[in-house]
Amino acid sequence: MKGHLLYSSLDRGALAAGVFLGSLLLGLLIDLVLRKTIRRLCRIRHWKDEEILLGSIGRKVPFWFSLAGLYGALSLSSLSPHLFRLAERVVVSLLILSFTFALSSLTNRFVRRFTAPSQGLVPTTSLISNLSGATVIVLGALGVLQYWGVSVTPVLTGLGIGALAVALALQDTLSNFFSGLSTILSEQIKPKDVVKLETGEEGEVQDINWRNTTLKTAAGNLVVVPNSKVAGSILTNFSLPSPPLTVSITLLVAFQSDLDRVESIILEGFDALRGRLPGVFTGDPGTVRFQDFREGAVPVKLFVTVQDYNQQFLVKHLLIKELHRRLKEAGVPFPPPPLGGKGGEPPSSF
Repeated sequence: MKGHLLYSSLDRGALAAGVFLGSLLLGLLIDLVLRKTIRRLCRIRHWKDEEILLGSIGRKVPFWFSLAGLYGALSLSSLSPHLFRLAERVVVSLLILSFTFALSSLTNRFVRRFTAPSQGLVPTTSLISNLSGATVIVLGALGVLQYWGVSVTPVLTGLGIGALAVALALQDTLSNFFSGLSTILSEQIKPKDVVKLETGEEGEVQDINWRNTTLKTAAGNLVVVPNSKVAGSILTNFSLPSPPLTVSITLLVAFQSDLDRVESIILEGFDALRGRLPGVFTGDPGTVRFQDFREGAVPVKLFVTVQDYNQQFLVKHLLIKELHRRLKEAGVPFPPPPLGGKGGEPPSSF
């Protein structure tokens, strides 16, 4: 009788192990087929979401099937009803949490994908994508608590009281969070915009997270500005209402200069430079404006429009060289050097 029970127990254990291993192997096979199917569909239909789907699923399919196999193995085991119910709850909870994290990752990636500047209503930032993913995780965690028989209402009440205490302790952090959220939703700035704050910080917006806004300067450095400072600052957005940027070059010519000739030389120099730099300037012609009279000099400004903010530095450099050379060759007189200046031919003032 005891031998029969021993063999029966061994048979049940072997069957349980076979169910678990079979489920794991089936999960690996389905994972392989699923990945090939997703890649083929994306290639055929020219979808750009292959990495989003595959990255969100990861290697979770074999894990899900192994959990299902573990549940089947537990049902074949000789555990007591109490232990079986406990193990069942653990397995189901792990399955819910795994689905939750997969859905959170998928939501995060899709938010980034469909809120891209070229097609989205809301700018793509880590604040928005992480907030959407965190919402899914919170809902999944509440579902697990509900499954374990924990009443969600007292938990939410406790979280509300705790949130109030945390809000008082983290006023600066919450101020930055809501400032960043307000900035994003108002579309004052978004990633890839070039902005300048009244405090002098200037650069291309890289990201807006829950605490800071990151700017990349023309020198390639990163400037981290608290969101509350961005929201409360007078800000110039060079990318709005459109990315092209007007660049001005200021120079001084002598009072006795032929201003019509000076204007012609400046515009010719700009046209020559535009021909050497295709795609840098817009179709707008350059504009020359004389400003006022100074002692012995006449200030003049050249206004040109470039396609991109970062191109202005090269454009200014090349324009200064080109105009200085042409004005010197044409014999245009420059104003005398300032009092106390060194001798020699005075350069133009830009």
